[in-house]
Amino acid sequence: MTFTLLMIGGAVATAVVFAVQPVEYDKPVAIPTEPVEITGGTALPKPPEWHVKTFVSLNAAQEMLDHLEAQGIAEREFVVVGNASFVVRWK
Repeated sequence: MTFTLLMIGGAVATAVVFAVQPVEYDKPVAIPTEPVEITGGTALPKPPEWHVKTFVSLNAAQEMLDHLEAQGIAEREFVVVGNASFVVRWK
């Protein structure tokens, strides 16, 4: 009986080895190293640069933010640097 089980196990193992085939993958696509122009030949404009001003007073930084808001500047940021200074950025 043990011999029969060994023979059946060997036959199953052999069938599995021949039934399983390696997976073939497509070759990777080469990524171009040069920039590709997709705008039809026209250059895209660069986004505006961030303007940055540093303040040592929280009150002065808040006044600058209020001034930028009054001027209609929608993109503005406020950053606390350490415990002593404040940065206001806007576009």
